[in-house]
Amino acid sequence: MNPLALAILALAVTQAPPARSTFSLERLPECGVDKHAPKCPLAPLCKDPILSCRPPHWSESLHAWVRYESRPGALKRYRDIAEAIADTAERLVKCKGSKDSSCAELEWPDNARHLAIAALTVAIHESSLREDVESGRLRGASGEACLVQIMPNQAPRYASWLTPEQRDRIAKAPKEREAFAQTLLGNTPEALGRCFEIGMRMLARSRLACSRAPKGWDYGMFSMYGTGTSCSAPGIATPRLNMYRKLLHMVPRLSDKDARTLGIDVAPADQTPKPPRTNPSDRTLAAVAPRDQAPFPRRGPRLGEVWLVPTRKRSCRSNRTALMHLPWGPDPPTWSLAA
Repeated sequence: MNPLALAILALAVTQAPPARSTFSLERLPECGVDKHAPKCPLAPLCKDPILSCRPPHWSESLHAWVRYESRPGALKRYRDIAEAIADTAERLVKCKGSKDSSCAELEWPDNARHLAIAALTVAIHESSLREDVESGRLRGASGEACLVQIMPNQAPRYASWLTPEQRDRIAKAPKEREAFAQTLLGNTPEALGRCFEIGMRMLARSRLACSRAPKGWDYGMFSMYGTGTSCSAPGIATPRLNMYRKLLHMVPRLSDKDARTLGIDVAPADQTPKPPRTNPSDRTLAAVAPRDQAPFPRRGPRLGEVWLVPTRKRSCRSNRTALMHLPWGPDPPTWSLAA
């Protein structure tokens, strides 16, 4: 995996822990296809008290025996999602200024990492990276499709691989719209790539439309993506903006156990011991003490010593209040420097 895909995978595992949804399922071919005569024992699959250890059950939507998604299976699915996000973001950002006629330019001022994290943020809030949404077993109220929940009437208009005539025709024909939406569903690299390319182009268009939003372009971008009409939608934009900014400053790292499950080589964690934390007052005293002397000890000033007492306000009154804590009060008879 390239570094960006690995980082997106680690962020996805952190923000949307896998194998915790009752809506994400895995088929069990060994159980057969007969609802009333399973070929596998209907017993717990493991002894741990977790969701994926529950016995197999019949799924009416899949018409097959299934189990709740296991962590190894979910991690492999997350890996495919992360690779699709990273590859699509890097490809679209490279299109800017490219002479390749087959590469449609994307108006995104930042780098591929920012675009990938924005797409991941939308996917987590729109679908929680659930398997049933990815496969299309569950669609939105208006037929929204794939992990970033794209409206069927808007999806063809952002498909760069279609000609302008094809986009207009598909957008106006309900049957063709649904057929196009079906191409965005599934866990194949092609379907995931189409899903996230349309989502990223919609994000870039929303950012451009709300570039002068009062609360910032990122707030406006998530608002416009979620509503399609407004650059100010607090209920939609606020949680997404908080996650987006948090992910930008995170240093993601996949756990060693998950890396072994996926067969990924990750750099070992930094084992350098960190310096112990010090009391803020100690740092303040060390800053004002001369370099050739040790910081002041934890004791009160003695008679004849002059200490610099830090105060929040630089005023005569605050300084006088600080000096009241000295043994002789604010007006000592004589002043002398410590030897």
